[in-house]
Amino acid sequence: MRGIHVDVAALIKRLAVASYGFLCAVVTSTAAQQPPRETAVLTAAERADLALDKNVLRHPSFGFVVPLPSPRFAPDTETQDAVRGMLGRHDLFAWAFRVPEDSFFSVTVIVYKGFDGTKEGFRRFFAEIMPSGRAGDESIYRDSIYWEGQRREYRLFSQDTRGVTTNQRCIPSPQARKPGVIACVLLVGGDPNQIQIVRDGLRFTATGP
Repeated sequence: MRGIHVDVAALIKRLAVASYGFLCAVVTSTAAQQPPRETAVLTAAERADLALDKNVLRHPSFGFVVPLPSPRFAPDTETQDAVRGMLGRHDLFAWAFRVPEDSFFSVTVIVYKGFDGTKEGFRRFFAEIMPSGRAGDESIYRDSIYWEGQRREYRLFSQDTRGVTTNQRCIPSPQARKPGVIACVLLVGGDPNQIQIVRDGLRFTATGP
């Protein structure tokens, strides 16, 4: 995959679609149903609290961290605005980052506030609030929820006809946190090492709220 140039406009569109589970390309019965009621709202402070500290993203209010492959990452406001516009809910929020002048790898962080802490609530998030599906040029190789022992996460892996990959991982906050949150990383492009650092490094810290 090294050396593939991804058109920036196409990347932004791809991120916006992927961030809402390819919702624009999926026609399901869910689309005809009333959207699930919002049970929590992110405050202005929570929306502003994701801090870029060299090569780590930290959200002190929610207590999660996301490592980055290098300290060169900066906010990607164009992609960020597009993704936020797609989400369209007060209990969902997103931040986007990439290395300036590099369209090959983009990192988007999405948080959902209002998670009830249960396996059923985790599944409901992906079925009703942020559903996943298949876009026209996508091959989906993983679309799985894990809720066994200490492993509680969602993973998505897909690849389009150009060979550009999308990786997504979401994890729930510790059960003691009220209201609960779900934190996700959405990665478009990147080499295997970059992807592993960000995807597998997403975690809630022991010192979080």
